[in-house]
Amino acid sequence: MSEEINGKRQALGHFTLTLNLTDRRGIQVQAVQYSDDTPEELNKRLDALQDVLDRQAVRFDIIDKQARIRSFETGLEAMKETMEGMSAKQKKGMKLTSSEKEHVGNYSRQVDHAKKQIASLEADIAEARKKYGIA
Repeated sequence: MSEEINGKRQALGHFTLTLNLTDRRGIQVQAVQYSDDTPEELNKRLDALQDVLDRQAVRFDIIDKQARIRSFETGLEAMKETMEGMSAKQKKGMKLTSSEKEHVGNYSRQVDHAKKQIASLEADIAEARKKYGIA
């Protein structure tokens, strides 16, 4: 088969790159391999498409991290409300159950852990936004 017909480059085939974001969500990009493509040109085209997919993966990861931050914040609020309820119980002269005492004992450690996770996720998001130019 001739590489050119009437002096024009011919498409020899296409290739697809797939990014699976979840078990139900993904992104595909397709490109064409032309009759006059050199290996360098083909690699450059593939690299460019992979860069696009990488940026999309990071965007998706940012959304996931933001959801995890909201989850930690919700957990912190719930822990605070629980602690306020136990404090009110003690102020009324009522005794805490062993489970409640354990919860009080773990409270500071759990809050510190959640705050560290939030800070880590926020730092990851900021770095990704800067690296990939994502607003």
